Amino acid sequence: MNLLLLLSSLLLLTTTTTATTFIPHPGNRITIPTWHIQPTNTTYPPNTLNYLNLTTPDSHSTILATLLDPQNQPNPIIPPYNESALFHSTTLSTIPTTPFQSPWLYTTTLTLPHSISSHSNTNTNIILSTHGISSRGDIFVNNVPIGSISGAYNGQEYDISPEIKEGENEVQVKVYPVDYTRDFGIGWADWNPPPPDKGMGVWRGVEVRGVYGVAVQGLRVVVVVGDVAEIEGGSGGKDVKVRVRVDVKNWGEGSVKGWFMGRVYDNSTDDTSSGVQFAEAVTLRGGEVTTLEAEVTIKNPNIWWPATWGKQDMYTVSANFTLSDGTLSDTAECSFGIRSVTATFTDHGDEKDVSFNVNGYPFHVRGAGYSPDIFLRFDIDRVRTLLQAVLDMGLNTMRLEGKLEHPQFYDLADRMGIMVLAGWECCDKWEAWEYNTDLSKNYPWTNTDYLTAQAMLTHTSLTLQPHPCILAFLLGSDYPPNPRATTLYTTALNHSDWTAPIISSASARIHPSGMKMLGPYDWVPPNYWYGERLGAAYGFGSEQGAGVGTPELPSLRRFLSEEELDRLWKEKNAGMYHMSPAGSQFHTRGVYNAALWGRFGKPKSLEEYVFLAQVVDYEATRAEFEAFAVRQNRSGRAATGVVYWMLNSAWPSLHWQLIDYYLKRGGAYYGVKVGARGVHVAVDYESGEVYVVNHGVERGEGRVVVVDVVGLDGKRLYHEEVKSVVMGPTMSKKVTSVVPWVGGWDGVVFLRLLLKDSGGEVLSRNVYTLPGRLDVLDWDESTWYTTPVSEYADFSALRGLPTVEMGVSGKMGGGGGGGVSVTLENRDKVPAWFVRLSMVDEAGGEVDVWWEDNYVSVLGGEKVVVSGRVNNSGKMGIGRMRVVVEGGNVRRRGCYI
Repeated sequence: MNLLLLLSSLLLLTTTTTATTFIPHPGNRITIPTWHIQPTNTTYPPNTLNYLNLTTPDSHSTILATLLDPQNQPNPIIPPYNESALFHSTTLSTIPTTPFQSPWLYTTTLTLPHSISSHSNTNTNIILSTHGISSRGDIFVNNVPIGSISGAYNGQEYDISPEIKEGENEVQVKVYPVDYTRDFGIGWADWNPPPPDKGMGVWRGVEVRGVYGVAVQGLRVVVVVGDVAEIEGGSGGKDVKVRVRVDVKNWGEGSVKGWFMGRVYDNSTDDTSSGVQFAEAVTLRGGEVTTLEAEVTIKNPNIWWPATWGKQDMYTVSANFTLSDGTLSDTAECSFGIRSVTATFTDHGDEKDVSFNVNGYPFHVRGAGYSPDIFLRFDIDRVRTLLQAVLDMGLNTMRLEGKLEHPQFYDLADRMGIMVLAGWECCDKWEAWEYNTDLSKNYPWTNTDYLTAQAMLTHTSLTLQPHPCILAFLLGSDYPPNPRATTLYTTALNHSDWTAPIISSASARIHPSGMKMLGPYDWVPPNYWYGERLGAAYGFGSEQGAGVGTPELPSLRRFLSEEELDRLWKEKNAGMYHMSPAGSQFHTRGVYNAALWGRFGKPKSLEEYVFLAQVVDYEATRAEFEAFAVRQNRSGRAATGVVYWMLNSAWPSLHWQLIDYYLKRGGAYYGVKVGARGVHVAVDYESGEVYVVNHGVERGEGRVVVVDVVGLDGKRLYHEEVKSVVMGPTMSKKVTSVVPWVGGWDGVVFLRLLLKDSGGEVLSRNVYTLPGRLDVLDWDESTWYTTPVSEYADFSALRGLPTVEMGVSGKMGGGGGGGVSVTLENRDKVPAWFVRLSMVDEAGGEVDVWWEDNYVSVLGGEKVVVSGRVNNSGKMGIGRMRVVVEGGNVRRRGCYI
């Protein structure tokens, strides 16, 4: 569409000026619901600017996110895109960057009702609060400058009442282009290409409220408790004291008397009039800013627990400042949980390891790195699905390396029982320290930068402080902050009454922090994790993984062109736009493909390549999480936690994800789901030792471990049963060894491990394919991102397995809950290798199912039942569903259920 035609179409639209928002009465607050945005660049053709008045899709939206929103298409800045076209092939690279090299204006209208403007109380103030402008902005009210702000995570309050008049008032935020090397922006390093606007805009909501003189902000809660775990079962036995603290400011010139008062109540009850009340008399001088505190005692409290350990009981504190004449001045509210988080540091010579405790129990982190949307769009339903995937895989933690999300994110994590390891991001301006010479030489921090950084953490820590999901805060990522910044950061955290642990950085660079960041980030074989070097299973790995996460074929076809699909499986070292950016070590799948080719042979088709990629990914993620589980309480240097790089991607990606951009789950996902099971049985790839693992806090007795080794012809080569196994809380222990181990059999074998309870019910089923000889690692040639293999294990025989007959039957669960149960029966002697389950509707479309297990291998004569739950079962299409199975040596077939 040419520009003339585009402008003509815009002329047909109804011209809109600005959004209108009514200023609330004191004691209430609102978030400005929408803005209109407009470029300040006057080089656009005549009349263009008159019609470039685009509405943000919600209260927070970057420039590019607004331009891409369907309600603003077409527009003269960028071509019309839908979501599918935008991410297909290299389309994103065609979006021009010129429009984002000049400032833009966000404009809205605030209306002051007559009922407020005519109020006799002369101390009425209208307060505007920012929570995130990326990464610099100027604020105007009725063309009068109100303030300037910098830092993407900064938040400030402004009294705009001197400039407010009765009726309509124009509020503008002028945002400036983002320079990652000079600004505290939201950067992407080598995760993915930066968005063309680099996240420029009002990306978090702006709040407006009225107050009668005294403003309340930064409500937080300090739970005064020694050891929450002493409260058995999460309740009873001990009372807990809670200190409610808040910052107040008297915006008036004269002194004010009043009351800091409120109520703390249990969220499990609908009776908000119940709970414990508090009230403290206060006198404030004119212009005084101070912190107020009230202490309450909660009797027989309910304790907040991480998921699988207990319930996520929450409390709410509702506070206000009320003037001595009974007039409500301002209010604040937050939810919190009663829980204890501590960190212990164990020295190992020049190194040390951090380990966490939650409510008195060792908390071994099984986590992954979270990514927001590339355009910083926030969709609570999408986030809920991602958090559900975390729990479904058996993970307990998400790491946010920067990319600190909206408050609703932490509310959701609280309710779902997922811990959050928050902190600042790496690279660019964020880590331009004197010892990071590439950055500090050209972009050293100024005095203003230090103050901005402190202000950002002050605002951030006040937002995070009440949330029980917060496990710790990392002051740095790849590098720790220098002493000056550390002091300012600590001051900010102390002001917010921060109670969670503080970690200097996610790496051991410069000085030991308790965490390691030694890779890998690209493919390594399973036995890597059982070594004693670099990223192997010891200490706390803050970000590491085998670089896997290949989407399944339906997802690949959504974002790769036919030419790119061809290169994906035909060219080992092809540069791929949907990997990391060009110039990065991760722009190709070279390391990964060399392993796939070397271990299985060259694939003969796209379909076979994608299948083998799921095999590789499953094996890689399972091995990593199993190794950290097996070694979680070993003597010597235990494995205290691991964060997989990453949970999800900001855009459709070919790697670094456990769940793809379209929220589909493949081999990497199901590998983690096995490796991170709460109660599990696993084998040490190096030694052949078999371990039982318990990630829970409940004890288990009378467990039975069954070990079977089967050849490719189905012949049983080894069998053992270990009975009367006792499993303590949060532990792992060796129960037997597979004798003989790898090398004792001719070629590839299947190893099946079963963990049963005393009644014979299978608690964990785990099937490995093992080579005649393990991969040989060349540790001395390791890089920061991988350890090369000098000789690959040989799995090529698996591609020659004879086809087996797989019996399939299934049924839908009753009650309309979307439950599904599928029985797989291998009617041959030969094992069925890596069988994928799916469910399709009558039109052939795949139905989204949360399977309890997938990509399962079934031994000859074995019957395996796999259950699942249909996602959004209430939206299922009309007609019968069909379960479909296919695998390495299983023909595609299905059955109606």
